[in-house]
Amino acid sequence: MRSLYERVGGAATISRVVDDFYERLTQDPRVLHHFDPKRLPTLRAAQCRWLSNTLGGGDGEPVADLRAAHQHLTITDDQVTAVVGHLDASFEHAGVDAEVRRQAMSLVSRLWFARLF
Repeated sequence: MRSLYERVGGAATISRVVDDFYERLTQDPRVLHHFDPKRLPTLRAAQCRWLSNTLGGGDGEPVADLRAAHQHLTITDDQVTAVVGHLDASFEHAGVDAEVRRQAMSLVSRLWFARLF
């Protein structure tokens, strides 16, 4: 059985999704204060690695410890809902099949809402 990573379209799709995702995040007043423009290139690269690994792909590079990376932030469930919604919209914008998108978002949202990184 193919991994979610393969079914979303692999590295090329993940890259497009992450680019669109950060465009959405940096325009949303609910969450944009969490995204320092100077750090966006690093954040995008880390997000690509995290999503790739979370969806069953990846290149073997170590993934950031997201728990440590976010521990200094106060992130509300409403903000998580906004971020997950933007990610889903970015997968849709990239043309990911609705059922594959549902499966990927189910996994990602469970991890985020449980704060399990």
